[in-house]
Amino acid sequence: MTLILGCAVGDSVYQISDRRLVYSNGIVATNTQNKSVFLDGRVAVGYTGLAEIAGKPTDRWLAEILHREFSKSADLKASFVALRDSATAIFKSIRLAPHLKRHAFQAIGWVKPNGESNLSPLILGVDNSLDMDGKWDAEARDEFILRQHLLTCEPSPTIMSVGAGCSEPEKIAIVRLVRRCARRGEPAIVMESLIRSMLWLSARHKTIGNSLLAIHIPKGCVTCEPFVRFAVDRPNPTNPTFWTVEPNLTTSGVGPNVVSQDLIICGIKEAGPGFFFSVRRRRAE
Repeated sequence: MTLILGCAVGDSVYQISDRRLVYSNGIVATNTQNKSVFLDGRVAVGYTGLAEIAGKPTDRWLAEILHREFSKSADLKASFVALRDSATAIFKSIRLAPHLKRHAFQAIGWVKPNGESNLSPLILGVDNSLDMDGKWDAEARDEFILRQHLLTCEPSPTIMSVGAGCSEPEKIAIVRLVRRCARRGEPAIVMESLIRSMLWLSARHKTIGNSLLAIHIPKGCVTCEPFVRFAVDRPNPTNPTFWTVEPNLTTSGVGPNVVSQDLIICGIKEAGPGFFFSVRRRRAE
């Protein structure tokens, strides 16, 4: 089961996820599966749970559901309501035991809450099997629910995880590391601390892979109208960036799926250093 770490600190949000797929019998299917979608130039969405939905890889199904709603309404919340409702409907037709249908999507990005002029980081979750403390229930519910956690731009990091087991002492150790790195004020150092934390967890938990996808979204990129530059690059204050990190800390060219109001891109495979593309985005609500 994938582990997703969402982190908000200062004027940046980060999402780190492993790329391992594990069968229900514990056998590793692959270590290189994309599990992320980059939405509207300001939100990273990941998943943990079933590898396929409706006969499609879950990352592609997720991208298509988000694009179907976002292309019509250009509304972030409406897109996640559509995801909740679509997941509820399709999971009712999946013939698996309830304990094998546990699934969660987690998103982190930037919004302007309640018509405010200032941007705030937000974590959105859509799941069928988490309790109020974010821990897994023994079995999946019949319906998915939508959760929202509005955060503040604090110098001390807020970290939320979903997916594979991560103990409270492990979470505390990660927060302490990221806090120390955040004091230096450089997004690249924070990203590296999160990556090293995931690799540390991978060495301790066999269900967590050691090939990772790391996404950084700075607050500054959301004010760039009408295009945002999405690149394979070190984190910086103005553009969203992504790294695919291999166990030896080298980077490869596999990127997340990309969704905006007018396009959907799946299967980025050859994104080397310096690769970028421009995504048209709408003004943050």
